[in-house]
Amino acid sequence: MINDQGLDALPPTMHEVVSAAATAATTQALASHYGMKLSAKDHFKLALLASVQVDVGPSGADLAAATWRG
Repeated sequence: MINDQGLDALPPTMHEVVSAAATAATTQALASHYGMKLSAKDHFKLALLASVQVDVGPSGADLAAATWRG
């Protein structure tokens, strides 16, 4: 779905899903790299804190789904 146009090629509602998945994966990778043993709840909190630094609008439901794989 993502081509040489990047995220602009996706429908607007898909931007949030890709961003949430990327944020959840990145925070998990960084925590793992630094040897941090995070619970799912703490991982969600960390990802949400990172997310609101960029955009305060999202509810966090997309991050919750990405964190708990739901």
